[in-house]
Amino acid sequence: IVTQSAVVGIAAIGATFVIITSGIDLSVGSNIAFAGLVGAIAGQTTGNGFVGILVVLVLAVAVGTFNGLSVAWLRLAPFIVTLAVMGMARGLTLQISQGQSVYGLPPELNWLGASDILDVKTSALVTVLLFVIAHFVLSRTTFGHKVYAVGGNAEAARLAGINVKRVVFATYVIAGLTAGIAAIILLGRLDSATPNAASGTELQVIAAVVIGGTSLFGGKGSMVGTLIGVLLIGVINNGLTLLNVSS
Repeated sequence: IVTQSAVVGIAAIGATFVIITSGIDLSVGSNIAFAGLVGAIAGQTTGNGFVGILVVLVLAVAVGTFNGLSVAWLRLAPFIVTLAVMGMARGLTLQISQGQSVYGLPPELNWLGASDILDVKTSALVTVLLFVIAHFVLSRTTFGHKVYAVGGNAEAARLAGINVKRVVFATYVIAGLTAGIAAIILLGRLDSATPNAASGTELQVIAAVVIGGTSLFGGKGSMVGTLIGVLLIGVINNGLTLLNVSS
C-alpha cells in the first residue's frame, strides 16, 4: 500500500507545506507529467538516466518556483495561479509528446520506482524517509515554525519579523521538488512516460492532506496526519480494487 501510494504521498509532503501557509497547489499532477515526460525524453536521447533525473528535478522545481514567485511576490491568488499552471504544464506535455508515450527508458531512471532493497520497494523506503525528514523540518526547525506562523496570521508573522514572502515562496519550491521526486518514481513504476500521467493526482494529494487534519485556512497540520491521510486513501483504493468494484 505504501508502494502504491508513493507518488501521491511524496507529492502530499510538498502540498502540506503549501496548505499550512493557507495556499493551494493544483498544478502538482501536471507538473509530475510535464517534468517526467521531458526528463524521459532527455534520458532516452542522451542514453544517460542521470541526465533525465536532473532534467526532471530542474523542471519540477522551476514550475514550483514560478508558482512561488507569482503567489509571494506578484500577490496573485494561489488557486488561480496554480490552476493556470496546471493547464499550461499539461498542454506543454501534450504538445512536446504529440500525444505519444515515451518508452525504453535508461535503467537509472527506472531504479527508484522499480527496484528493491532487502525485499522492500525502494519507492516505499524513499517515501517513509522523506516523511521523516519533512516531519523534522516542520516540527523541529525555525523554518517549520515560520510556516505555521505565516499560515496562522501572515500580518502578525510579518510584524514579528518573519519574511512572509520568502517563506511562502519556499513552500512552493518544496512542492515543486517533491513533485519531481514523485515523477521519477512514477517513471520507474510505469517504465515509460505518458502525457496523461498523474491525471487527477492533485485532487488525491489535497484530499490526503486535508483528511490528515491540515486546515485549508492555514496554520494547522502535520506530516504524521498527512501520512495517515495518504495511507487511508491507499487502503480504500486498494480495497475497492481487490473487491472488483467497478470504477
